[in-house]
Amino acid sequence: MCKRSKHIIINIVGFLIFILSDISYAQNYSKVDSIVNLYPKNIAKIEDLISKIDSDFSIPSEKVRAVFYWITHTISYDVEFAKKMENQNLYAFSYKTNAELIQKEKKFNNELAIKTFYSKTAVCYGYSVLFSYLVDKLGLDSKLVRGNLKSDPFQIGNSLEINHGWNVVKINNKWMFVDCTLAAGKISSNSNKFVFDYNDIYFFTSPELFFLNHYPDDEKWLFIEKKTKLDYQKLPLYYADFFKLNQNSFILPREGIVSSQNPFRVTVNKLNLDIDYFEYKFSGEQKRSLIELNQDTSNYEIVLNDKINQILFIYFEGKIIAAYKIR
Repeated sequence: MCKRSKHIIINIVGFLIFILSDISYAQNYSKVDSIVNLYPKNIAKIEDLISKIDSDFSIPSEKVRAVFYWITHTISYDVEFAKKMENQNLYAFSYKTNAELIQKEKKFNNELAIKTFYSKTAVCYGYSVLFSYLVDKLGLDSKLVRGNLKSDPFQIGNSLEINHGWNVVKINNKWMFVDCTLAAGKISSNSNKFVFDYNDIYFFTSPELFFLNHYPDDEKWLFIEKKTKLDYQKLPLYYADFFKLNQNSFILPREGIVSSQNPFRVTVNKLNLDIDYFEYKFSGEQKRSLIELNQDTSNYEIVLNDKINQILFIYFEGKIIAAYKIR
């Protein structure tokens, strides 16, 4: 008897608006970046790019960096295609056996990687398969990871959906995180168009920081102990600029859902933070409120008692760093 045909369904909508994490790999890659910057803007064939990286670099981590840097400075996020695919699924192929699944998935990914190279546009899945394709052709071991990206404050505390794809690559027998999509740029809030805005903090990110807005569908790619899906769901939404500040400068609540019955507390160490104020805004308001820092205290409070079901946004140096749900 023939088994019912199964389908691979890939949600290919990635999110770029909220970007965060940190560099955990100490090596300086400025020399690699400067070499890749000299590559022709329009390399004719994907084989030419692979050959050039392979000849220019011999150290595995430098080859990976070259691939990462080239992708994040060349491939544009396809905003229009993402809109069309929002709340829809792409039926990539059907399969009946696991062997057929592996074969067809590899073929699909390779074709999409090559298409992404030549079109110079992609959503998260295209970025991820192109990275894996190039790295694998350079003789390195990488995997594409599907999972959840926390990119909207309304996701705080909610169940997880698979909405993003990223990569892990093995360097010196250790798996390292890479997210080319988030590193490439962002969607402008003014024009709603993609703009290149390179974010180096998504290269070889530490598992502890990657966990703050990534959760894999397969937990073997978590690489962090004593953390659960529930822990991830409860986290606030952290923005890119959260990690650009000195982490010893302030303390924010680690629970993303805060009670309207209690004040929201922020602790600031001015010795490590060269600013005179921070700001906050509720989702129902247009303007930010300002709290001036002084030398006499390090603890500040924001009253929440009439803000039930709103979102609290925290700003440092004029930049949004975190968001919380008020209950």
